[in-house]
Amino acid sequence: MRYVEGAIGFQLGRRGDVLQSWYGIDNGEPRRWRDQLPELARLRVNINDRDMDRPTGGMLWVPIDQLGDAKVVTIQRRPGSKPRQFSLDGFWRLHDYAITQGCTPESRFFR
Repeated sequence: MRYVEGAIGFQLGRRGDVLQSWYGIDNGEPRRWRDQLPELARLRVNINDRDMDRPTGGMLWVPIDQLGDAKVVTIQRRPGSKPRQFSLDGFWRLHDYAITQGCTPESRFFR
């Protein structure tokens, strides 16, 4: 996972195409990832990569305000593929610690 101001990115593999991906938060209603592009653009989340065939570099970004106090994000990269779960356990603690240590909202960190 990667954190940038406004979003968390989930790495699905460097060669992964996430444009057909769906995700769910804590077993909630599935959401189509590309429907989030306007919100990610508004938040100025840099989702670009150098590979034109895989413009996100296999990273699926979720606006942080959708996560609330979520525990798990489940992602299905493409129809028919096996869903993959990402635990957010420890993320919020790390996020809060970074702020108390003086990291600015523009800071980035990896888990």
